[in-house]
Order: sequence, then C-alpha cells, then structure tokens
Amino acid sequence: MALLFHRGVIMTSAMFSTCGFCGASVLPMNDGLCPNCRFSTEEKAPAQAVLKGSQPIAGWLVLPALGLLISPIRSMFEIRESWRLLNHPTLNLVLGRHPSLSTALEWGMVQNALLLFLQLGVAVLFFRKKRSAPGAYIILLLAGLGSTVIEMAFLTDVPGLKLDGSSLLPSIIPCAIWIPYFIVSQRVRDTFTID
Repeated sequence: MALLFHRGVIMTSAMFSTCGFCGASVLPMNDGLCPNCRFSTEEKAPAQAVLKGSQPIAGWLVLPALGLLISPIRSMFEIRESWRLLNHPTLNLVLGRHPSLSTALEWGMVQNALLLFLQLGVAVLFFRKKRSAPGAYIILLLAGLGSTVIEMAFLTDVPGLKLDGSSLLPSIIPCAIWIPYFIVSQRVRDTFTID
C-alpha cells in the first residue's frame, strides 16, 4: 500500500478508485461520483457499452432538430398557398396564358406534400434516435435540392422571370453543411444508435 500526499493530506492508494467511464484514477467525491466525468465510480462497465445510445440530441444536432420541427409547418403553409393561387379567379387568366407557371404551382403543391410526408418520417426517426436517421436526413436534404431543380426547370419557360444559380442556394447550402456533418460527426454516431 503506497502513501500519497495530496493537498496537505496523507492518503493511501486504496482510497483511490478507477472510474469505469473515463478510466481516471480518482478519489471519489462524497456522493460517489467521479470528479472528472460525474459518473458513478462504483460501476465498472466499459464507457462505450454504458454510454451507447444515451447521448442526447445536443450540440449542432439541435439545428437540424429545429428544422425538422419547423419544416412540416412551412410545407403545409406552402401547400395551402399553392392551392389558393391555383384556385384564384383572377390568377386563372394569367395561368391560362402561361401553362408552365400553372405546372410549376401544381408541382410545388405535389412536391411540398411529398416533402411533408418525408419530413414527418425523418422527424420520427430523428427524435427516436434510430440508426437510420442520419441517412434519412441526407435523403431529405437531397430530395429538397432535387425538387428545387425540377421547379426551376418548370419556371424557365415563363417570360419575364429571370432564374439564376442563386435560386438554388437555399437548397445547396444546407446540403453542403449537413451532409458532411452527418457522415463524419462522432456525435451523430453516438446519438443515433437505436436499431
């Protein structure tokens, strides 16, 4: 038994224990928790086995979580607006002269309905922390980008409407940020662990 001198107190090595979570040799606090990681020093299970599936949705994952809560509301609003525009008596005259505009509005309604169902499905996987949630979220991002490209293709025939690459930026930027994050992030791997 070795004697240690710590903060003016002589202690024996038997007073120290190895934390089962962080692996540090620590003197447990009065509450039996490791002062480094605040987990119980009594549990001897390996960190990966105990922590697996217990990581909360936190850090940067809060932003996609907020997006998954807000985007279905936005999709429902856009479906309602497309329906209102398609059935507006005065606007029907304009839509009759520009069939591609009518097609774009109809596509917008269908696209938002499909995205709404996809958003709800991804949200269920995401908040249940399913292992398939990161892949489903990437598919949702790519579906949003694809639907924007298709909508722009319908609008190219509308006279007086100038489209450029900046119309794609609201879809490209989230793809550029979140797809690599969901592929590479350790937090994503530690959070979405439920089969």
